Amino acid sequence: MSFFVFIGWYNEDSATPCTDWGESAVLFCPDTNFCGKLTASTWTKTYELPPHYQINWPPAIMIYMGEGTNGVTISTGSLTHTYLLNAGSDIRDCPNQGGQYETFGLTGGKATHTSTSLTLTISSSGSTYGWREIALYADECNAICKACTGPSGNECTACYNGTFLDENTCVTTCPARKYGDNTTNKCMRNISHFE
Repeated sequence: MSFFVFIGWYNEDSATPCTDWGESAVLFCPDTNFCGKLTASTWTKTYELPPHYQINWPPAIMIYMGEGTNGVTISTGSLTHTYLLNAGSDIRDCPNQGGQYETFGLTGGKATHTSTSLTLTISSSGSTYGWREIALYADECNAICKACTGPSGNECTACYNGTFLDENTCVTTCPARKYGDNTTNKCMRNISHFE
């Protein structure tokens, strides 16, 4: 089951969305606004996500590129993607800024990502650039798993308090010859001299 991670904004409120990333720079085009930079620099923000095992990569995004900007890069951890000028769809001019903006849709690509913390960095080595409407989807773990490698209940890699990991499944009671370790939330083998 996938869930949607919304990053950016979908309305015309230019007062709050960019400050969510720690800054309030806004680029104005005739029919839409962008969180923006007038010089080459970086935006970074960390999001907390529910347990999941993969994300779509690269994310969908709408990007403004000013004159002299040939690409905008987005990254998280070891995942990096550069959106190139004139490679998107629905390309429109932004005459008051002297550049253009375009939409980059989902490509269907998936990347392994299991951390519940996702730090996105958006940057450009060019001049003026801006972004809005970042859409990211993540494939979530089964509800019994605190962490996982896939969607089913037998692909858990960690369990919530009160349950214990046994053979990639979270159980409330460990099977015979095992006990639940409350520190690791794992079923551990009983070591006995009488076995």
